Amino acid sequence: MKKSIFLLYFFLISNLLVSQTTENQKGIKQISEAIYTPKDRVKDRNIALQNHITEVTYYDPSGEITQIHNYEFDGSLWSVVKITLNENGIPTKGTTTDANENILEFYENKLNEKGEIIEQNTYDSNNQLISTQKSKFDSKGNEIEIFYENFKYKYTNSETHQFDLDNRVIKSVFTKSKGTMIKTEIRTYQYDDLGNCILETYQKEDGSILLIYTTYDQHNNWLTDKWVENNKVTNSTKFTYVYDQNNNWITRKRYTNGKLEMIWERNIVYY
Repeated sequence: MKKSIFLLYFFLISNLLVSQTTENQKGIKQISEAIYTPKDRVKDRNIALQNHITEVTYYDPSGEITQIHNYEFDGSLWSVVKITLNENGIPTKGTTTDANENILEFYENKLNEKGEIIEQNTYDSNNQLISTQKSKFDSKGNEIEIFYENFKYKYTNSETHQFDLDNRVIKSVFTKSKGTMIKTEIRTYQYDDLGNCILETYQKEDGSILLIYTTYDQHNNWLTDKWVENNKVTNSTKFTYVYDQNNNWITRKRYTNGKLEMIWERNIVYY
């Protein structure tokens, strides 16, 4: 699969690296996901799916997300995100409520004539504007510019992306500004024949270079990565998977530098 690149909170590299999996969403009705660590001493996946649920995602028959339920560590419902889709399956509005259905925030999308989301405005429960995200696309529908402004916490993020002839991102520039503080990072990407990102070059603000080498399994899910700085391996990550009959993973384990750190369990319901 192609690595997920368009993340506004791009400085949180660890969040970027835990999300590199793919599934055939068509035909999926619901995914319940549990996350736990070896310290939780969970005996099997059934117990994990009973006691450690963190998220339940609901899909329509075309594979678009319509609801996301988020849960606290104690298993209680924390929030519900309901997404409104237009006739083409494009999200036009999303509302987040708490367990008592009180509105926490909501967003509204503006589309251009091609159905591309060019602006997203997020509001709090008092209808006060929290943030705005604006996007620009090229003639092929590639998102080449993103500008995000958070009015509540007073910072901005911007992204620019260059694409190759196969519509794959080959270079990204990320900038984050808060007050007088400005952080910029540059990333370039190389791909295999299947479109998987196998080498990411990360140029830090101080000029140092981090190389991230990535491999994938037979289902194009992220298998390993190796971080190299100054010709030294500074971090290595490995994933193992158990798949269901539809080749969607139901168990995933993450090992960092040879040590098991995190386990994911998923129960997938199909139409």
